[in-house]
Amino acid sequence: TGGNYFRVIIRQLTRQDEGTYRCGVDKPIIPDSYTKVELDVKKDDCCEKSVTETAYLGGEATIRCNYPEDHEDSIKYFCKESNDLKTCVNMTSAHQTTAEAGRFSVSDNRRERFSTVTIRDLTEDDTGTYWCGVETSRTEQRYITLITQVKLLVRTSSAPHAVHLQ
Repeated sequence: TGGNYFRVIIRQLTRQDEGTYRCGVDKPIIPDSYTKVELDVKKDDCCEKSVTETAYLGGEATIRCNYPEDHEDSIKYFCKESNDLKTCVNMTSAHQTTAEAGRFSVSDNRRERFSTVTIRDLTEDDTGTYWCGVETSRTEQRYITLITQVKLLVRTSSAPHAVHLQ
Protein backbone atom coordinates (compact mmCIF):
# COMPACT_ATOMS: atom_id res chain seq x y z
CA THR A 1 0.00 0.00 0.00
CA GLY A 2 1.04 3.64 -0.26
CA GLY A 3 4.18 4.40 -2.24
CA ASN A 4 6.00 1.17 -1.47
CA TYR A 5 7.44 -0.60 -4.49
CA PHE A 6 10.48 -2.45 -5.69
CA ARG A 7 12.21 -2.24 -9.03
CA VAL A 8 13.12 -5.16 -11.25
CA ILE A 9 15.67 -4.71 -14.04
CA ILE A 10 16.05 -7.37 -16.74
CA ARG A 11 19.24 -6.93 -18.74
CA GLN A 12 20.19 -8.16 -22.22
CA LEU A 13 16.62 -9.03 -23.18
CA THR A 14 15.92 -11.84 -25.63
CA ARG A 15 12.67 -13.09 -27.16
CA GLN A 16 12.65 -15.88 -24.58
CA ASP A 17 12.10 -13.25 -21.85
CA GLU A 18 8.64 -12.44 -23.24
CA GLY A 19 5.66 -13.55 -21.22
CA THR A 20 3.73 -13.09 -18.01
CA TYR A 21 5.50 -12.30 -14.75
CA ARG A 22 4.12 -11.89 -11.26
CA CYS A 23 5.68 -9.65 -8.66
CA GLY A 24 4.56 -9.38 -5.09
CA VAL A 25 5.42 -9.91 -1.46
CA ASP A 26 5.14 -12.96 0.75
CA LYS A 27 2.31 -12.07 3.14
CA PRO A 28 0.45 -15.12 4.46
CA ILE A 29 -2.54 -13.05 5.56
CA ILE A 30 -3.02 -11.75 2.01
CA PRO A 31 -2.96 -14.77 -0.30
CA ASP A 32 -2.12 -14.18 -3.97
CA SER A 33 -1.13 -10.55 -3.38
CA TYR A 34 0.81 -9.90 -6.57
CA THR A 35 0.83 -7.75 -9.66
CA LYS A 36 0.73 -9.44 -13.04
CA VAL A 37 3.18 -7.96 -15.55
CA GLU A 38 3.09 -8.74 -19.28
CA LEU A 39 6.46 -8.28 -20.97
CA ASP A 40 6.77 -7.75 -24.72
CA VAL A 41 10.21 -7.86 -26.29
CA LYS A 42 10.37 -5.97 -29.59
CA LYS A 43 13.15 -5.57 -32.12
CA ASP A 44 13.71 -2.14 -33.63
CA ASP A 45 16.74 -1.04 -35.64
CA CYS A 46 16.15 2.62 -34.75
CA CYS A 47 18.61 2.79 -31.93
CA GLU A 48 22.17 1.92 -31.06
CA LYS A 49 22.63 -0.42 -28.10
CA SER A 50 25.73 1.31 -26.76
CA VAL A 51 27.64 4.54 -27.46
CA THR A 52 30.72 6.14 -25.89
CA GLU A 53 31.13 9.90 -25.46
CA THR A 54 34.21 11.80 -24.30
CA ALA A 55 33.92 15.31 -22.88
CA TYR A 56 36.10 17.64 -20.83
CA LEU A 57 36.09 18.86 -17.25
CA GLY A 58 34.16 22.11 -16.89
CA GLY A 59 32.74 21.82 -20.40
CA GLU A 60 29.56 20.21 -21.62
CA ALA A 61 28.52 16.92 -23.17
CA THR A 62 25.73 16.56 -25.71
CA ILE A 63 24.16 13.11 -26.00
CA ARG A 64 21.66 12.08 -28.65
CA CYS A 65 19.03 9.51 -27.70
CA ASN A 66 17.07 7.88 -30.52
CA TYR A 67 13.78 6.15 -29.82
CA PRO A 68 11.32 3.94 -31.77
CA GLU A 69 8.57 5.45 -33.91
CA ASP A 70 5.76 4.30 -31.62
CA HIS A 71 7.24 6.26 -28.69
CA GLU A 72 6.99 9.79 -30.11
CA ASP A 73 4.50 10.79 -27.42
CA SER A 74 6.10 8.81 -24.58
CA ILE A 75 7.88 10.40 -21.65
CA LYS A 76 11.62 10.26 -22.32
CA TYR A 77 14.13 9.35 -19.62
CA PHE A 78 17.83 9.82 -19.12
CA CYS A 79 19.19 7.67 -16.31
CA LYS A 80 22.53 7.41 -14.56
CA GLU A 81 23.48 3.89 -13.53
CA SER A 82 24.53 3.68 -9.91
CA ASN A 83 25.95 0.28 -8.94
CA ASP A 84 23.09 -2.15 -9.63
CA LEU A 85 20.41 0.53 -9.33
CA LYS A 86 19.47 2.79 -12.19
CA THR A 87 18.46 6.24 -11.00
CA CYS A 88 16.30 7.89 -13.64
CA VAL A 89 15.89 11.58 -14.33
CA ASN A 90 12.62 12.40 -16.11
CA MET A 91 13.69 13.91 -19.43
CA THR A 92 10.62 15.38 -21.05
CA SER A 93 6.89 14.73 -21.24
CA ALA A 94 4.51 14.52 -24.15
CA HIS A 95 3.41 18.11 -23.47
CA GLN A 96 6.79 19.80 -23.65
CA THR A 97 9.70 19.77 -26.05
CA THR A 98 12.34 21.21 -23.74
CA ALA A 99 13.09 20.64 -20.08
CA GLU A 100 15.83 21.84 -17.77
CA ALA A 101 16.90 20.58 -14.36
CA GLY A 102 20.08 22.02 -12.90
CA ARG A 103 23.01 21.24 -15.20
CA PHE A 104 20.87 18.98 -17.41
CA SER A 105 18.80 20.26 -20.32
CA VAL A 106 16.80 18.23 -22.79
CA SER A 107 15.17 18.88 -26.13
CA ASP A 108 12.90 16.46 -27.96
CA ASN A 109 12.82 16.32 -31.77
CA ARG A 110 9.70 14.23 -32.43
CA ARG A 111 9.84 14.58 -36.19
CA GLU A 112 13.21 12.78 -36.36
CA ARG A 113 12.57 10.71 -33.21
CA PHE A 114 15.46 11.68 -30.98
CA SER A 115 16.08 13.60 -27.77
CA THR A 116 19.21 15.59 -27.04
CA VAL A 117 20.57 15.72 -23.51
CA THR A 118 23.15 18.37 -22.57
CA ILE A 119 25.13 18.19 -19.32
CA ARG A 120 26.91 21.46 -18.44
CA ASP A 121 29.79 22.25 -16.05
CA LEU A 122 31.05 18.67 -16.16
CA THR A 123 32.81 17.21 -13.13
CA GLU A 124 34.73 13.97 -12.73
CA ASP A 125 31.68 12.56 -10.93
CA ASP A 126 29.76 12.78 -14.22
CA THR A 127 31.93 10.00 -15.65
CA GLY A 128 29.83 6.86 -15.72
CA THR A 129 27.20 4.82 -17.49
CA TYR A 130 23.89 6.40 -18.49
CA TRP A 131 20.83 5.09 -20.30
CA CYS A 132 18.37 6.63 -22.75
CA GLY A 133 14.87 5.33 -22.18
CA VAL A 134 11.16 5.80 -22.75
CA GLU A 135 8.10 5.18 -20.66
CA THR A 136 5.99 2.26 -21.78
CA SER A 137 2.36 2.07 -20.69
CA ARG A 138 0.24 -1.02 -20.79
CA THR A 139 -3.24 -0.69 -19.31
CA GLU A 140 -2.56 0.75 -15.82
CA GLN A 141 1.04 -0.49 -15.66
CA ARG A 142 3.91 1.86 -16.47
CA TYR A 143 7.47 0.82 -17.21
CA ILE A 144 10.70 2.44 -18.28
CA THR A 145 12.31 0.76 -21.27
CA LEU A 146 16.04 1.48 -21.32
CA ILE A 147 17.18 1.55 -24.96
CA THR A 148 20.73 2.86 -25.37
CA GLN A 149 23.64 2.60 -22.95
CA VAL A 150 25.81 5.74 -22.96
CA LYS A 151 29.31 5.55 -21.51
CA LEU A 152 30.49 9.07 -20.66
CA LEU A 153 34.15 9.76 -19.92
CA VAL A 154 35.02 13.19 -18.51
CA ARG A 155 38.69 14.08 -19.03
CA THR A 156 40.85 16.93 -17.84
CA SER A 157 42.10 19.24 -20.59
CA SER A 158 43.83 22.57 -21.12
CA ALA A 159 40.77 23.59 -23.15
CA PRO A 160 38.04 23.25 -20.48
CA HIS A 161 35.14 24.12 -22.77
CA ALA A 162 36.03 21.77 -25.62
CA VAL A 163 33.84 18.75 -26.23
CA HIS A 164 34.58 15.78 -28.43
CA LEU A 165 31.71 13.57 -29.57
CA GLN A 166 32.41 10.23 -31.19
